[in-house]
This record gives sequence, C-alpha cells and structure tokens, in this order.
Amino acid sequence: MKISKTFFIAIMLLMLLAFSAARAALLVDPEIPSSTRLIYDIEVPQENETFEYHNLIDKIKAEQGAAYLINSFVPSAEAEDRGQVIYLIDPYVPLFCNYTFKNNRKKYSYHKSMAWDWGAKKCEIVEVVRHPKKEERTERTMDWKDDPYLDFALIFNGLLNGLPISEKENEARLKLSLKWFTAKVVFKLVSREAVAAAGRNWECYKIEATPDLGALLNWVRIFWGNPKSYIWLTVNKPKIVVMAHIRAPGIERIAKLKMVEMGRE
Repeated sequence: MKISKTFFIAIMLLMLLAFSAARAALLVDPEIPSSTRLIYDIEVPQENETFEYHNLIDKIKAEQGAAYLINSFVPSAEAEDRGQVIYLIDPYVPLFCNYTFKNNRKKYSYHKSMAWDWGAKKCEIVEVVRHPKKEERTERTMDWKDDPYLDFALIFNGLLNGLPISEKENEARLKLSLKWFTAKVVFKLVSREAVAAAGRNWECYKIEATPDLGALLNWVRIFWGNPKSYIWLTVNKPKIVVMAHIRAPGIERIAKLKMVEMGRE
C-alpha cells in the first residue's frame, strides 16, 4: 500500500515520541495574514525524492468566532493528497480537520475527518479506507481531561506555527496522536539563527524536538540514539515554520523541509 508523502513524514516525526505525564502546552495565534501562500520543498533522502507541499491560509468567520482556514496539497499527477484545517484564532485551537489521499492508478483512497468540541473536551473522528473490492469505515470519540487531543495530521497544517516558544517561554510540551498511539514531545529553544529561504533572510528560533521518555526510560536512548529533530520558527510574527529537519530514532535525518516561496493569493 502506497501511503501519502505528508503522512509518511508525519509518521516519522511521531517516531520521536513516547508516553509521559506532562501537561500539554497551549498554542498561540501565529498572526498570519489572510490569503497567505506558503510553498515548501520536502526532501526524503531514503526515497531519493523531493516534492512540493503547499499551504494556503485564509481568515474566515466560523460559528465559534474568527478562524483560520488552512488548505494544503501536494501537486501530483498520480495521486490526490490534500487537507483542510480550521483553527479558532482566540484561543488558537483546531476546530475541524479534513484529510484525503487518493491513488488514482491503484484505486485506493483514505479519508479522515475530525471535529473538536472544546467545551465537552472531545474529538469526533471518522476514517474511511476504500480499496477496489471493499470499504472500511471506523468512527470513534477521543475524550480528554487535561491534555487535549491533537492529531499528527495537524503537524504541518498550523500546529507548529502555534508553538509558544520565546526567550521567556523556552520550552513547550505537546501530546500528539496517531490512531491509537498517543505520545508526547518536548520542544525546546536552542538558539536564534538567520535562515535564508524564499528569497530573504529570516530571524528564527531553532527549536529542538525530543522524546519525553521519563527518567526511567532515558536509558533507551543509549541503544536507540538520541532522536532529535529541529524546527526553525520565525522570531517575529507572523509565526511561520521556515525549515525543519526531521529524524527518526537510530538513523540519519529522514526528511528535510524548507520554505521556497511565501506570497499572497
């Protein structure tokens, strides 16, 4: 089964994570202007492949208030790979996520939709997988008390832009989920760096992402290596991920993302 490129990268990022008992951090409004277009090049060395990933960001009026609408897609003649996420602006939290991957040649498709109810602290999830001879549909509800449900599909669709990292708040923890696997990662400010991307220099926070294994499980890193990933997030608003190096445990970096264009629609 051929999985989508964005799913592949997000799954590799989740390989960084492990269970812990820390509270999830609150996200912050990245203050991205409406009609912003972000285009990234993503390199996957193991597949000897580079592809584009597009984010189109608008501001809309949702039932709950002012919101961001983020449409994403990977240009491809063979497959349809696209998503749509709505974030409430204040507070900056996801309201709805819709993701579709369809391989036209193999007649395979995967669809996932999520709807958050922050008052009731739950997320309704529907997944549909279609093969030439069958269709599988699953529905479930994810409830929470302290740490809200944040799905891995949000990683490159607004989630990282909202990291509450600064010189005053130099660490954040988020719990992310993939299917029935739920885990946490620590995002820690390492330094400030200038990054050349999309025709200009960006002053960025270099943020280290590492598993929160807990004191009793840190010895695992001796055998698995220290699976650090890095994210370069702009210091000033709008808060935009300019670059990311994502690494899975025990191997060299598995994906490199870099912004190649920022414009207005």
